[in-house]
This record gives sequence, structure tokens and C-alpha cells, in this order.
Amino acid sequence: MDLDELLARQLQHAELAEAPQAPSGGRTRQEQEKVQLLGAIESGLDLCSKCEDEELQALALSLIPLDELADSAKRTKQLNQQEGSNAAGGRVLDVQDYLACELMQWFKRSFFKWVNAPPCAFCGSKTTGAGVQPPNQEERAFQASRTEIYCCSVCSSITRFPRFNDVGKLLETRKGRCGEFANAALLCCRAIGLTARYIWDSEDHVWTEYWSDALQRWVHMDFCEAAWDKSLLYEGGWKKKLKYVLAICPTSVVDVTARYTRQYAVVSQRRAVPDSWLQAQAQTVTQQLRASLPPGVLRALELRDVSEQLELLGRATEQSPLSAEEAAGLKGRQTGDDAWKRARGEDGDACKTSGLQPESSRSSTPAATMWRPLPMRQEHDEYVDVPSGPTSVCARAGRLMGGACRASGENSGEEAVNAFDGGVLTKWLDFGGGGLGGSAWLEFRFMDPEGASAQTSSPLLSYDIVSANDSPERDPRDWVVEGLSLQDEQAGNLTDGWQVLDVRKEVTFTDRHQLRSFACTFPHKASSSAQQQQAGSLAAGGEHAMPSPPALAHAHWRRFRLRITSTADPAAANSVQLAAWNLFGLPQPDPLNLTLLPSCSSLGAAGESGLEACQQAAHQVIQAKLACLLTTQQVELLLKVMANVANHPEDPRYRRLRASKVLSLASSPEALVLLLATGFRPLVSDGPALFFVLEAGEHAVHRAACIVKVLGSSV
Repeated sequence: MDLDELLARQLQHAELAEAPQAPSGGRTRQEQEKVQLLGAIESGLDLCSKCEDEELQALALSLIPLDELADSAKRTKQLNQQEGSNAAGGRVLDVQDYLACELMQWFKRSFFKWVNAPPCAFCGSKTTGAGVQPPNQEERAFQASRTEIYCCSVCSSITRFPRFNDVGKLLETRKGRCGEFANAALLCCRAIGLTARYIWDSEDHVWTEYWSDALQRWVHMDFCEAAWDKSLLYEGGWKKKLKYVLAICPTSVVDVTARYTRQYAVVSQRRAVPDSWLQAQAQTVTQQLRASLPPGVLRALELRDVSEQLELLGRATEQSPLSAEEAAGLKGRQTGDDAWKRARGEDGDACKTSGLQPESSRSSTPAATMWRPLPMRQEHDEYVDVPSGPTSVCARAGRLMGGACRASGENSGEEAVNAFDGGVLTKWLDFGGGGLGGSAWLEFRFMDPEGASAQTSSPLLSYDIVSANDSPERDPRDWVVEGLSLQDEQAGNLTDGWQVLDVRKEVTFTDRHQLRSFACTFPHKASSSAQQQQAGSLAAGGEHAMPSPPALAHAHWRRFRLRITSTADPAAANSVQLAAWNLFGLPQPDPLNLTLLPSCSSLGAAGESGLEACQQAAHQVIQAKLACLLTTQQVELLLKVMANVANHPEDPRYRRLRASKVLSLASSPEALVLLLATGFRPLVSDGPALFFVLEAGEHAVHRAACIVKVLGSSV
């Protein structure tokens, strides 16, 4: 056992010791479990009571971008109603369900942070665990039951990590593990008006459920895993041996273990406490909680109770084991480092298998294979606005934004929307398409217009793919990019209406977070989309003839689809992933009139036409300077940028330009187009900072040298 795993096991023992229970003394196992259950009910009710505090809810609400989340939920529902894909379990989802998912995604992505080991409080370096201590007086004031101790690997300073339970304090710290996540998540759910309750698992995990009016049932939500309605995740994915699972709220206590297992008879054998005793305790507490409720409210709760008890009874009698398809969609725990997950026995084994995962194993969240709206302005646009106006650098570069996206499948916390967020710190991952014979796809579409200036279609000249943070065997290797016109969409021709815009094979990514740019090649002919999906590649001489390349280069498309037919190593990959798929139309404005350039499809591509485009762009810059549209300083900065790339092709410092350092170039349409023609692309690659990142490969160096030659002769 290595040191990391030893420390993880020490933390696990501390967590178990913290679980609601009293010293065993001479108690039997049954008596110990009774004490544990009563303690869990008491602490759970205390938490729920605090989450009903109006001041705390108001504080939480002030931190939640509710208007933005609600608007996104409404648009998501509308999108999926239009597509006929707004269904779950035979029922139609409502705005409430999408809002719950939006809250969970925001909470996980932007609000709360998972902590494996905190950084050094003195110098910010990495720390290693050094044991557990009792909390001090200040920490106890915020319900810290223990404090983990960490030692800095650089300066040897000690950092304390108190495990707070106070929900008000958690709104301030915004960090922790599953306990802190669940406590703060429950408060946020109540703050936005969801009927939510706290779920306690005796095997050391906690999460949340909310009541769905549309589905007429309680829905599982695990905020630390970003998992929606995956009640079998823990038994089927994490491989936990469940014993007791209680649902606790201000009006009831319910044993909901049957919802989270397919082996209720086996689970019952693990229990030392009779079901009759637990049911009696839960009913007694529930009656006490409801003693002063108005008759109308009480009647509504009782009707809900009957519905839930029927559901739980059905689940308790369902003894069938998980099918291969169901098991394939339930992965081991995603949060936490490997040693910690192993120590807790929650790493599962589904994520270790290779090969094709069944189609039905795709994520069951409303986001998966359903349309999710994308913001018209990226999250970090305020960092990259140019002085000449409110249009962001990304939009000026011609990057397609706004719209909506969906995918063949996605992993919890690694959704399709991540591929379009403009950065490399997130990724899209689909466990359904990475293995042998697998196929996965991403799709982007423009939204219906909400104003006169809304974009509803666009040509596609080029696109970027950025590799993800790990597992190079999951990188895309072979793919097809397709477009669907507005006319085909309106005609309902959603199968054979797709036109092939680009085909790539044997593409390799030699590094993590590596950017590769591709110009659309617009092949003449291809088989129909349906035939392509069967064959997995283009069939020469197919019957479905496409328009000529010039026509496709000028065409405006309503939708774009990236269809990945192979990963880098299908035998080893159990999924496909990428950090970004950035689509580029025409720069705005377009000073080079690229729509008229024969070489426009080679913008940022290899070959003579790419050099010709760069030469023409460089000459345009010279003309702009002569016309006093560019200053001498701007031209000199351009020359310096290109010379650094040409003279130091292997130096990564010159392949990433911080946008704030070259805003004078981004504010000039001519200079911006020259950066794009060279192969620089706007990308959020370091926290909130936007960079111009040069595509990988030697062709960008050749283009930079070409520009140096042209510009150098004029300066």
C-alpha cells in the first residue's frame, strides 16, 4: 500500500468515526445500528431546519444566477419540444426539471469546488495529508466535527481543512467533499423553490432528491457527481454494498433504500435492524413533524406518500440484476483522487472495461441527446472585449456562438456544452462511442431568431478540435463534419439532408490540450448520412451527390455535426473525448472579402493555397497601414509575433499570445484576419484568460515565415 492510499484510508476511518452513532460499549450490532439511524435522523432534520431559514435562503439566492438558469431551462424545454425529444420515462419534462439540472450544473461547474487536498494556506503549493485533529473553538462554531491537517511540500507550513457542516459557512467557503456538497446543494434547491430533501446513506454518502411535478415522483440528484435521476449509480457503478438509505425533510422521514438497489433482499440481509422497527420510527417522526400542518397540506403530502410507497414496493420486489446495458452506463465514482476512492471502495469497475458501450448506456440526464442552449456570449467575454465595441474577440474572429448543442451521449459533469465553452479546462466525454466499432457525434444548431440581428445560419470555413486533458487513446482519429440547411430542417429531412463538409482520417494529437485546426475540404460526393452511419466512412461513388465545393463553401447551414468514427486506440479506449470543437465562419467584419477568395477554404490549412491566403492577408495589412487604418506600432507588433514563430518554431512561449497583450491587433479587422490566416485561434486556456493559440504543426510556421517576408519588406 503506497503512502497516498494509507492517508486515504486514515481519512476514511475518520469519516466513519464521524457518522452519527454513539460508542458501542456493550451494545449488540442491532443496538449500534439503531443508535446510528436515530442519530442520522436527528442530524438530518437539523440540517433541513436550517435550510428552511429565510435569511439563509435569501443569502443563497443572492449567489445563484437564477434568472440566467431559469431562462436556460425555458429555452431547453422549448428546444426539445420542437425536436420531439422532451420525454423521460414516458412523461414530458417541465421547466422545473430543467431548472433543477441547470442548478446542479452551475453548482458543480462554477460555484462549489471539490477538495482532495487543499493548497498551502501560506504559499499555495501542493500539500500532503498529515492526519486528523479535533476542531478548534472557531471551527466548532460552524459545526466542524473534525479538521484534517495537511503539510506543504515546499515550505512545510501546516494547513487546516475543517470539515464544516454549517450551510451558511459553506456558502462562504464553497469547497469540500460529498458532505459539504450535499448540505450546500440542499440549501440552494430550497432557495430556488424546489421541494427537496436530504438523502443519507449509512455507507458514508449523502445527496439530494427533489419532487418533480411533471414526473410525479422524487428524482435523485447528486451534485458532487452532477448525476440526475441515476438511482442505481451507487450499487451498479460505485459497487457500494448498501444497507440503509433514508430520505429526510421537514415533513417526513422515509426509508428509500429500495429506490437505490436491485437487490433489496440481499440488502435486507445486511441489516441488523428489522424493517418493522425502522418503519415505525420513520412513521412516528413523520407524524410529529406534520402534527400542526393544515388539513389541505396534510392531504397533499399523504397522496404523495401513497405514490412513493407504491413505487418503493415495486422496486423492492424487482429482483432482476442489472442488465449489461444498464451496468455499462453506471460508472465508478468520478470525484476524488484514486487512492481516496479505492479506500472507500467506490471506484467501481465499469469504467475499466474497454470496447463499445451499448447505445442505451448513454447518460440519462435531460442534457444527454437533448438540446442544450449555449450563451450568445461566452462566460469570459468581459475579459476579451476590444476597444472598438462590445463584440468579443471570438465573435470578431468568426467563431460561431450562441445556438444549442446535443450529443450521442455524455458523462456526468462532462457534457456536450463543454465542447463549445471556448476553453480547454472542461471536456465532452461519451462512453458510448470510443471502443471497437463505436461511433459518437456532436451537433450544433442555431436557435430560432429572437431579434432582427439574430444569426440563424452560417457558412463553415474551418474548425478546431482540442484534445482533452488525459487518456490519449480516447482522442478522435477519424471523423466527418456535416452541415444541414434550413430548408432541409424545415422539410423534416433530418436523415438524408446532411451534406459532407470535411472528412479526416488518421489524425493524431501528440499532446494534451493540443489545438488542431482544419479547413473544410468540401468533397464532391459521399453516401447519404444514413449510409455513412452504417459504413462508418465515406463510400466512393455513393448515390447521394453533393453540391460542388464552391457551392458548399458559400452555403449557409442551420446545423453542423461532428461524427467521430474512430478513436486513437479503439482497443484500449472505453470512450471518446475532446476539450473543444470550435466552428468558424467569416470574420466580422471581413476586410479581405474571404467569400470571394478561391483559397478561403484553405484558411489556416496546409498547402500552397494556405500560403497564398497568408500572402494576400499580409498585403492587405500593408494597404491598411498605407491608408492609416493600422499604426506603425501595430504592424511592428505583427511582425514581431510572426518572427518569433518563424525563428523559434519549437518554443511554446511564442505559440500562445495572451489576448490582453495583443488587443491592439484584435481591434483591427485586418490584423485579426492575419492572425487567423496564420493559424492563431482564440481559446480560453488558462483560467479566465483568453489566448490566441497557434495550431499544432509545421504549416503554421511556414505561414508565419511567409508573412514575415511580406511585412518585413514594407516596414
